[in-house]
Amino acid sequence: MISPAESKLLIENVNSVTSKADTEKAIYIESVAANLRLNFNGISVDFSEGLQLDNRLLIVISNKMVKNKPDSFSSEQLRAFIKTHQASEFVVVGLLDEHCVLETLLGGFNWGTKLL
Repeated sequence: MISPAESKLLIENVNSVTSKADTEKAIYIESVAANLRLNFNGISVDFSEGLQLDNRLLIVISNKMVKNKPDSFSSEQLRAFIKTHQASEFVVVGLLDEHCVLETLLGGFNWGTKLL
């Protein structure tokens, strides 16, 4: 578990990186939770809010995308953005490096991207 002081420092560091980013290329990815519903009428999937961006983050553009898996490269929105902008290099930041950040880095590697 990350302490409040460590979380504050991490967010300050992320904001420092974000403040230097090209705002046209900044992307924010939020998680949504997929809820599988089984009943006598069949199977359905509903999406609800998952992990949201911390309100202390410096938001330089309203380019938010969603994902429902730990790997951000699984997001169709992100893949479309990559194709449209011919993006090939990424700076990845996040809070849970042992989970979503790791899965995103592995996903980016599998996509052949350069991760900085």
